[in-house]
Amino acid sequence: MGLKITYDVIGYKLRVVYHTDPTLVNREGEVILETEKFFFLADQGKNVFMISKNQGLFEITSNSFKFSLDGNRMMSKPKNRITRRKTVELE
Repeated sequence: MGLKITYDVIGYKLRVVYHTDPTLVNREGEVILETEKFFFLADQGKNVFMISKNQGLFEITSNSFKFSLDGNRMMSKPKNRITRRKTVELE
């Protein structure tokens, strides 16, 4: 069993490791907004793009850690995930 955490990913760097839409693989940027079904990222040029969480595998990084997220496990409103203390299991 992996580590279980509750968190907010806004402000962290996100990279698409795998997605059913191959044009999204290796896209990366800072998470500026998260909804129930999408991450909104700003890239180095400050272009904003949205990526569906569904059927995606993502890598989140900060100065002190790096971990992978299964987008299917993130399919909930962030405020509900945090306030209900739901957790996401990290493998």
